[in-house]
Amino acid sequence: ELGLFQEAIKNYNEVITYKSDCALAYFLIGNAFKKLECYTESIENYENAIKLEPQKADFYYAKGWAYTSLKQYQNAIFCYDKAINLGLKDYNVFYEKSLALYLLNDNQQALELIDKAIVINQNGYEAYNLRGNIKLNLLLDINDIIKDYTQAIQLNSFYSPAYFSRGTTYILLCDYKAAFENINYSELLDSKLTKSACFNRGRIYRELGDFDLAITEFSKSIRIEENSLHYYN
Repeated sequence: ELGLFQEAIKNYNEVITYKSDCALAYFLIGNAFKKLECYTESIENYENAIKLEPQKADFYYAKGWAYTSLKQYQNAIFCYDKAINLGLKDYNVFYEKSLALYLLNDNQQALELIDKAIVINQNGYEAYNLRGNIKLNLLLDINDIIKDYTQAIQLNSFYSPAYFSRGTTYILLCDYKAAFENINYSELLDSKLTKSACFNRGRIYRELGDFDLAITEFSKSIRIEENSLHYYN
């Protein structure tokens, strides 16, 4: 599949050779680089597309998404604002801007935008999960927060982040049985959550006074972290 995107980049560059003012070709090259997770190259091509057609809201949205992937959230928000000002007011742009704001800890603005996204698309399970996370940061009603996570799960029963979020929120309610069930199921759905699952099981065992099991789970979490650092180094 990666070869298909590399081939697409080659083909669209050939188009540009004959038609250097083809904004769409630059945009599609940007999309192909995005699929290859080459976000810097993606942004460069979106910028070329924008120079040629600066009124295209979709170009700014795509550039914002690439900036979010690079964790450059302020740049992402600037791009999402440009897209919105140019008339793009759909679920995706409100969701992505809300996510960027949340990751910058601007939770009140993030909440306003995620509410807009949900009004547009009430089946957006990711939006309900994000809204739950935002409300948690704002210390809003915890039962209302769990309702958002539950709604996300009802819309997509395989969406692991919602189970994990709901599980960790149940810890705050001292409902350890429900916390275990949700955290364990999130790990079953996505092994990438194992480190966090071990850590939070350790929290539960510590609260229950079972310090041996707590240490075992915390140790597993630390080992996974150490292995991952060793792998990337």
